[in-house]
Amino acid sequence: MAMNRGYTAILCTLLLVLMLAAGCQNNEQLLNQNIEQESSGTDHNNQSHGGYHIASEEWWQPNRPFNVSTSDWDGDGAVNIDDSHPFDPAIPTRSTGVRGTSCTNHDDFCYSDPNPVTFLSDSNQIDSVSIQALDVEWGDIDGDGDLDVAVGNAGVDDIGISNHIYINDGVKLISPAVWTSKEEGLTLNVELVDLDNDGDLDLATADYPGAVLLYRNENGVISDTPFWNYSYGNFHQSGISGMDWGDINGDNYPDLLIGVYTQALVIIKNGPQGMENSPHWSITGNIKTIDVAFADINNDGKLDVVDGGLEKNRAYLNSGGTMTPYPVWQSQNQKQTSSIALGDVNDDGYTDLVVGNRLDVNELYLNSGGSNPNLPAYPTWTSQNQSATMDIELADIDNDGDLDFIEVSANERNYIQLYWGSTYHYGSMDAWASLDEGDSGAVAWGDVDGDEDIDFITADGDQGILLSINGGYSIRDYSEWTNGISEDTVGLELIDMDGDKDLDILFSNLGSDSIVYKNTGTGYLNIWDTNHNYQAHDMILFDVNYDQVLDLVIADYNSNNKAWGGYGSGSSYGILQTSGLWTSNDGNSHTVDLLSGDVNGDNIDDLIELNNGTNKIHHMVQTGQSGNYQLNQGNSWTSSDQDNSLCGALGDIDNDGTLDLLVANYDGPVKLYYNDNIFGLQQSAGWESNSDYDASGCALGDVNGDGWLDAVISVYDAPNLLFINNNGNFQNTPTWVTPELDYTNSIGLWDIDGDNDLDWIEGNGFGSHWNSNAQNLVRENREGNFSMTIWKSPDYLSTSKIKLGDLDEDGDLDMVVANAGSPNQIYLGVRDQDGDWIGEEDGDDAPFDPTQSIDSDGDGFGESLQGWRPDGCQNIWGESWRERWGCPDLDHDGQSDLFDPFMQDDTQWSDIDGDGLGDNWNDPAISSLRENRLLGEFFENATIPDPSPWDYDNDGFEDEHLDGAISPFDACPYHAGTSVSDRFGCPDADLDGHSDEGDAFPGDSTQWNDSDGDNYGDNDRGNQPDSCSLIAGSSTEDQFGCPDTDGDGWSDEGDFNPDNPAIWSDDDSDGFDDQLSDGCLNDKGSSTVDRGGCKDHDRDGYSDPDSDSSSHPFGDADAFPFDGTQWRNQDGDGYGDNQIGFQPDSCTDTYGTSQFKITNGEFDDWYGCSDQDNDGLYDGDDQCPLVGGTSSIDRFGCPDSDNDGMSDLNDDCELQAGDSTIEFIACPDTDGDGIPDSIDPEPSDGRGSADDWDADGWNQTTDAFPYDSTQWEDADGDGLGDNPNGSNPDLLPGDKDNDGWPDENDTFINNPNEWLDTDGDGVGDNADTDDDGDGYSDIFEVQDGTDPKDANSHAVESWELMVPGTRIGLSWWDLVGILAGLPLASWLGFGLVTRNKRVAEFEKELSQATTKEGIEEVAIRAEHALMLRLIGPHQAIRLERLRAELDDALGVEGFPITTEQTELVLDDMEQIQEEAFVPEIPETSINYQITESDGYEWRNENGKFHYRMKDGDGVWLPWGE
Repeated sequence: MAMNRGYTAILCTLLLVLMLAAGCQNNEQLLNQNIEQESSGTDHNNQSHGGYHIASEEWWQPNRPFNVSTSDWDGDGAVNIDDSHPFDPAIPTRSTGVRGTSCTNHDDFCYSDPNPVTFLSDSNQIDSVSIQALDVEWGDIDGDGDLDVAVGNAGVDDIGISNHIYINDGVKLISPAVWTSKEEGLTLNVELVDLDNDGDLDLATADYPGAVLLYRNENGVISDTPFWNYSYGNFHQSGISGMDWGDINGDNYPDLLIGVYTQALVIIKNGPQGMENSPHWSITGNIKTIDVAFADINNDGKLDVVDGGLEKNRAYLNSGGTMTPYPVWQSQNQKQTSSIALGDVNDDGYTDLVVGNRLDVNELYLNSGGSNPNLPAYPTWTSQNQSATMDIELADIDNDGDLDFIEVSANERNYIQLYWGSTYHYGSMDAWASLDEGDSGAVAWGDVDGDEDIDFITADGDQGILLSINGGYSIRDYSEWTNGISEDTVGLELIDMDGDKDLDILFSNLGSDSIVYKNTGTGYLNIWDTNHNYQAHDMILFDVNYDQVLDLVIADYNSNNKAWGGYGSGSSYGILQTSGLWTSNDGNSHTVDLLSGDVNGDNIDDLIELNNGTNKIHHMVQTGQSGNYQLNQGNSWTSSDQDNSLCGALGDIDNDGTLDLLVANYDGPVKLYYNDNIFGLQQSAGWESNSDYDASGCALGDVNGDGWLDAVISVYDAPNLLFINNNGNFQNTPTWVTPELDYTNSIGLWDIDGDNDLDWIEGNGFGSHWNSNAQNLVRENREGNFSMTIWKSPDYLSTSKIKLGDLDEDGDLDMVVANAGSPNQIYLGVRDQDGDWIGEEDGDDAPFDPTQSIDSDGDGFGESLQGWRPDGCQNIWGESWRERWGCPDLDHDGQSDLFDPFMQDDTQWSDIDGDGLGDNWNDPAISSLRENRLLGEFFENATIPDPSPWDYDNDGFEDEHLDGAISPFDACPYHAGTSVSDRFGCPDADLDGHSDEGDAFPGDSTQWNDSDGDNYGDNDRGNQPDSCSLIAGSSTEDQFGCPDTDGDGWSDEGDFNPDNPAIWSDDDSDGFDDQLSDGCLNDKGSSTVDRGGCKDHDRDGYSDPDSDSSSHPFGDADAFPFDGTQWRNQDGDGYGDNQIGFQPDSCTDTYGTSQFKITNGEFDDWYGCSDQDNDGLYDGDDQCPLVGGTSSIDRFGCPDSDNDGMSDLNDDCELQAGDSTIEFIACPDTDGDGIPDSIDPEPSDGRGSADDWDADGWNQTTDAFPYDSTQWEDADGDGLGDNPNGSNPDLLPGDKDNDGWPDENDTFINNPNEWLDTDGDGVGDNADTDDDGDGYSDIFEVQDGTDPKDANSHAVESWELMVPGTRIGLSWWDLVGILAGLPLASWLGFGLVTRNKRVAEFEKELSQATTKEGIEEVAIRAEHALMLRLIGPHQAIRLERLRAELDDALGVEGFPITTEQTELVLDDMEQIQEEAFVPEIPETSINYQITESDGYEWRNENGKFHYRMKDGDGVWLPWGE
């Protein structure tokens, strides 16, 4: 089966190639041209970017006007801060443009203009496969300047459908979708927003139920995975019904507003750090939100919030970057709102609100301005009909400066309604309606084809997305109708005479009947003629008698002007055959043109005559009853000028609200009569051209869109003229003239192509000026320039008048041509979206492409070789687009099968080097290298990628013959190789960079050249490198390829003895050959005694010891390799045997460590003899031979800890070096006076001696101050020296206690505070309160005036009882005190004696108590005993402790307690009182500043421990004291 499929594929391929051969042969030249143009990188003449316009024959390419950036999110040219709708490319800023119109004197609907909304009623279905469209959004996703579309879809029967993105190719959306989401849900909202402020549009979707998902735009492609998501509460209950984005805080990052149905309004902020994850602002509750929007509704420059739903609509104001917690406005009507749209509807600078309601009327709320949103409580306007509105969107559809809207509905027709600015409400007449009743859920405005008008797209459920193009129009190049009569028609009018809203035709003829044709909808019926051969230059319908029925007025050049009465309406409308209704009474005026318009401001049209002579106006005058008017037969106004006027036009030239009159004259200047709004139309011209012209026609219209009416004038025998209006005035000379002479008789301005500007129409070749080369022309308006002729009539006729209007009511302009001497004609307008002037009804196969019109095979690529993307295989359907367009492409990769080496692999299509590997790659790491070379592209799943597309053999060296190849080029292009040295890309078996062909050693990667031919390579870093590359040789040992005389393998240059084959090397270069002489082959040496050629550092002839030879006496090597005077060590003690060498061994046969001996009390060298204590002294002289030491003063070689020479045995300071000799031996003596510093009064003066340490001249034994050189005597023994000039001198030498009393008079010689004892009681008078011992206090004696130091001098009481045997006297008061105190003393004595017994009684009673009350009663009596001092305080404390213990014990099971238990408690208390508890120091406390142990805290301060209770704040107690 697989083989059959293979054969089938091969046969199909062969047949396809044969079939393509013919189609491709003719296009080979074109293919080459396209490739050349593509490589040029320019847009002009690059047919991948554009082509030649069929109508203008100019180069054309799609207009891509959108440029998304961080400052212009929607790319519409208006920066975000100035853009009222920064995410809507259809509303850039407030528009001031004026819609092109030929009705310059009417404010209301103009029947000679087509419908201003130029949409076909049928739409283009973009994609119906796997789609259920719910929402749409425009935006330039891929950054190519045109609008792409994002679609939100829903599932069907629980089958999920992904959301889609469709890309715009410059003029239309292409299918299938270029992106589909992995997520599938009910997506009610999609938005394109620059979420991360990187200058491209990211995607936001909101599902119901579900979450908001954000997808990042990465280089023009939406990522597959959302980078952020948010659901309100439970995912499955998060019913997000509305979503909008706006910058609420001015940081240039759009913030998110969502409505969650029946739950909340939520704002989530966005910023440089990304989206926040929680609400910044929210309103919660049963909020039945359906749609939400950001808008500045109070003109403060900040975005507010508007909420629409199934209850009253509400608005919340922005206050400091957040919204008010309550609505500041709400509608009074409560409807089922499905959509809200906000914008400045009436162009007054304030944001208005349009509300779409389901199953109800739609509403408009006009904002009257102010700091608060002055939206009315009730709507300003409501629609006439109720509808199932699903979505409403605003846009300036007719380009008149205000906002119109489209409403789309479910299962109903969609409507567009225009805003008529003069009435401040939406017109009652729908401007457009769809033919079918679709299922539209959402709509979005956008200029999809870049033609500067607004298209729209709808989301229509299972119909997918439907695109409606606001397309252009053109005129067919053949006439649809003629009247079949050759007459001299000079006048033409189009007007709806019967009120059926289609245009009827009036032809004015010279010398024959003038005729009225009724438009029946299927043809034109002659319903009336003049039945008289008038010289009718013009004919119009005018309500002469003001009966609301149009009458017919004829301009009769040779007589009075006349009117025929009209009657009836609709299908019964007719014109009377008699002309008696009205006749002008101003004689033969030679009228050539008739106009109607309200020139006197009475709101009733007047009749204007343009004459050969004076021009005239007939006003309507009131007759009879109020409200009855009749056209005045006499003129109400005449011009003051006498001119040969041929044409006139009414229009508000100076924009003052009144109609002015433009007059074009034959053989005279063009004139303008201003209406001054006070006195009416001026009789003399307020402006005229500075030249005379033979004018033949005129028209007014705003050709440059500046809001001022400009004028065009046709001239018989000269170029036609354009006068631009400059703020109400014309220049005296024309602004522009036509480049050729067309003999024009009729001129007009109409928007014939539907692009909202006025085009220039000429009717040429008239009368004696008829020119066979003249054709009627349409000049296209290109921003006010008319140099481009876009259409010419197919025939050459003598045209007198041309008028345009929508005759067949299809929304476009048709052309009526009045000819002189030939039948009159009608050219129908046709739908022409691309402006190539080939209508779609006429077979334009490429309706969006003005460079193509024929596509026979229907593959979307036209057959014009000069057009955009010409079909490379005409008549054969194909979809290729890479190297050529429209050819078969089996794998749909864009490369035609004929030029696709991988025609069944959609990941590869080119193989420039023909190696069977594709030029696309799948490794993103090499993208930066490959993308710059403009060959291939990255495909994640690209099969068989070519690692080197310009390299057939894929060896990394590109082939020179391939375009784009980069050197170095492959020298062996068809044989893979790695050589890089002699040639690039040739086989190199050993991979040394040299091709095998040029490699002398093809199997050795390290060698390739052999200059001397001795088979050794020249590369000195390679294998066996030739050291003599220019001289052949056979050496192999030290060098390769050098001469070897003795043939031992060693080169002569490197042979130690080149003539002896047994000797060849001295590797260590010490002069001893390695083969016979050198005892150390690898070490250069000079030894000669024990062995030759070994290292000999001390150069004594003996070699240094090594692993091969040990030092003497264990071997023959030098025992002292660094001492040239020693080499043998017989006893191995480290001292050499050479007696004249360094440190010779004094005992050569005996091992020893001695270094010296004692000779005559001095140290002499004596090495290598016995020294048992290893102190360096020969044992024979060592006085302590078994104990090492350094003493040398009292004994030799004994311990001397302080190294002061005195052995420790005789050293009083054995740990301190010193040389003292007085009192203490060998102690520190700084001044060297023999006195140790420790007892030397002046340790630094050096003057002390053994008899006088302080050197004061006093013997040490008699000196009272032996350590003070300034004192030596102390007569009074008070420790103070008698020398007044010494230190601490005695100021009172005879006063031992220095109290000022000499010792001989001082009773207390050792007490400085006492010196007298008057009464001899041993107490000094200073401390004695009774100095004389008479029993009377010194204080009272002083008070009584007696002498306190005289026992016989004291005061005498009035009564006094002397105590026998004493000198004590008792007064009355003394006796009273004694008698009163005896009872108290007795009581206290009694209590003291009996208290122990009493306490024992209390303790017994407490122990016998069995209730708490009993214990309390005993405790109270004990308290009374304490107050009476019958027990002591410490006994009371003891009783209280017992009471507390017993009181607590009563609550324990097993009580009341027994006497034994009480005794145990008492014993415990006594033990506590008797034993003072002292805690033990914790073992770890010595290592910590503060630690804890057994409930105590410890602190260590300088080795002393203190403690206190844990967690306490008491005093730290010293431990152990």
